[in-house]
Amino acid sequence: MNIYDHMLSPDVIADFKNTDQIFSPLDIAVFVKLSEKTIKEKHTAWRDIIKEYPDMPLQDRSSLATQDSLHEVLHKLIAWEEKKIEEFFIANGAVFRPVRWNSNQVKFRYPNVKIHDDLLQLANNGSYSTAEKAWDSLCRKARENEEESFDRFSIMKETLDADKTDIFSICINTNGEIINMYSDKNEFYDSYPGELDTIFIDLRCRLSKGKLLFFKGNPDY
Repeated sequence: MNIYDHMLSPDVIADFKNTDQIFSPLDIAVFVKLSEKTIKEKHTAWRDIIKEYPDMPLQDRSSLATQDSLHEVLHKLIAWEEKKIEEFFIANGAVFRPVRWNSNQVKFRYPNVKIHDDLLQLANNGSYSTAEKAWDSLCRKARENEEESFDRFSIMKETLDADKTDIFSICINTNGEIINMYSDKNEFYDSYPGELDTIFIDLRCRLSKGKLLFFKGNPDY
């Protein structure tokens, strides 16, 4: 597989190619995790790693246990994300709110707009009984307002009659493909196999100041 397809910086790509950088299966898996590819594309890449590359252990942070099998971690992560996506589309007494974002204005998990502006956007985009109806609304409004520039959308699923706020969001690109998911409920992550989130990979880049940019627009890394 082409690991460079999961990097955004041409400077980093050029440096790696010039130095004939060798990537381990773990390096590739982490680059895929941090890329801006859709979840479906990430799952395809991880399945390719499982199929085409040898297995290896994961050395986590010193405070956490080492995992014996990268392949097993990838299997668990794919299964967890697929299950959560399936659960998202089950209405079960929830309301779905479509939101349109411009990435220059707001980041998916860490919005830097004022709270009342955020709520105003939600109110202006309506609320629906299914995720499909919320997406149809986003598409319709995009057609009606072609002069507006939005490069990312999200659908927020909010559970009704809940004692505490319970919101589960998926972030979607302009093609309607899921690129991220998030919940403000801690229990959402109870079974999350997050080993790749804590991995450190050591790669050498010979870059001048201002050129080091592996990923763009990911507030977590």
